[in-house]
Amino acid sequence: MLIGDEERERAGARLGDHFARGRLTLDELEQRVARALNARTRGDLRKAFVGLPGGSRPPIVETVARGALLVLATCAWFAVTLVLLFVLLLALVLEGPSFLLLAFAVAWVVPTQLLVRRWRRAFPRRA
Repeated sequence: MLIGDEERERAGARLGDHFARGRLTLDELEQRVARALNARTRGDLRKAFVGLPGGSRPPIVETVARGALLVLATCAWFAVTLVLLFVLLLALVLEGPSFLLLAFAVAWVVPTQLLVRRWRRAFPRRA
């Protein structure tokens, strides 16, 4: 997700706090602030906080909200999948194979791919 100037400035201020508490040298502060000011995404911004307490993880409320939204989206996907499957089976029984098979595939594959991308972003594979 892209970030704005306000988020970059807040990150710079937080890095200044870490410097004031003795967690960073002046050189590290300069490098990390430059990285934060050049960041385009939240992932880029998090890289400026690697190794600092509370820096590499989003706040707990944001994490819980994102997780809840992901679970809700998964439940909605499951419900849509069941409805599409029912409609497909009904159409196959009443009309036989037709253009509906292609429509079903598109209507199911697109949201499935979007959901898979979200899950992979939320839980990246660790090497």
